[in-house]
Amino acid sequence: SREVLSAFAQKRLIYESRELSIDQTKVYHNAVFVGFDERGVARHAHKRGLYTQGKSYRGNIEGSDPRCSFHWVGTSDRLYVFEAPIDLLAFLTLYPDGWQKHSYVALCSTATYGAMHILKTNPQIDTVVTCLDHDSAGIEGNYRLKEEILRIGAYTVIAEQPRFKDWNEGLKSEHGLEPIPGTEHPGLVRMKTLCQDLAIAFTDDRCPKYPLDELREQYQKLKQLSMDRPMDVIEQSSEMAGIAFLLGRKQFASLEKSYSVQQYEKILLRLYAPHHDKIGYKARIAEIGERLEEIGQAFQKNEILPESAQMEQIKNTLSLAVDCLRLETYVEREQLEMQRRESSCQTESSSMAMQQ
Repeated sequence: SREVLSAFAQKRLIYESRELSIDQTKVYHNAVFVGFDERGVARHAHKRGLYTQGKSYRGNIEGSDPRCSFHWVGTSDRLYVFEAPIDLLAFLTLYPDGWQKHSYVALCSTATYGAMHILKTNPQIDTVVTCLDHDSAGIEGNYRLKEEILRIGAYTVIAEQPRFKDWNEGLKSEHGLEPIPGTEHPGLVRMKTLCQDLAIAFTDDRCPKYPLDELREQYQKLKQLSMDRPMDVIEQSSEMAGIAFLLGRKQFASLEKSYSVQQYEKILLRLYAPHHDKIGYKARIAEIGERLEEIGQAFQKNEILPESAQMEQIKNTLSLAVDCLRLETYVEREQLEMQRRESSCQTESSSMAMQQ
């Protein structure tokens, strides 16, 4: 909106540049989004091409300090975080009521430096709303940002997802233009189903008498398996996930807490962080072993703990179940990828044979 643009332009946060090409035959116009430091010195600039057909140029000017990316600092306790300046401005256009009192930052990527710097320099902020894109990268960015923020302080972190791919696509839709749709994260979609299946499958089962011994035995079997036996790996990890789930449910019962299948599905899904899924088979097996060892050590201490500490132990137990489900999804994805490659090779071989 004109009002939003004017507010940023008056503070020298936005201007339009006019640049000649190297051979001086073309004129390039860019919207420049400036980031100042606390002393009012320009430290960052992000350029986006104007008046171009198709995908326009966008990028940070060389030498920009990522901590001072394009932002607006208000007086309230709330910070909104976006990927790009255009999305920030689109959001303010869609939701203009009282916007100037809050703080906003465009990361100009999915790195987190800009948001972290604002939190460190503005102690009045205690709530962060992550507003990254509605696609796999943006969803993982929301999780990564939340993790880093909670590492530096007791903030409230909320994810606000755009209806379409990003907030600017939502603004396009408001004006009758065809928006790019959002896409869900495949890992989250699959994990939601697995969490639901786990909660349903074990809803009436009793926890084994010696669940840790059972888990250790199952883990030793899992360690002996390789990706050459995918169905065995899936079966073994599923068995471990079930025992860990039953142990977690037993721990909840000791605190006189009981939940429905739907509630357990949500509890488990909240423990899944898709941005941690970039590891291979051996690393996942090792991760499960480390988690199991940590749970075993906690049980060996046999301490009387406050409820908060007991809840942390339960979180760790159910995280083991989720780690096992993550292993299942990894094996499934690898199998699908292998089938895709084999199909592609067969198609190429058939094509070559026909040409001959």
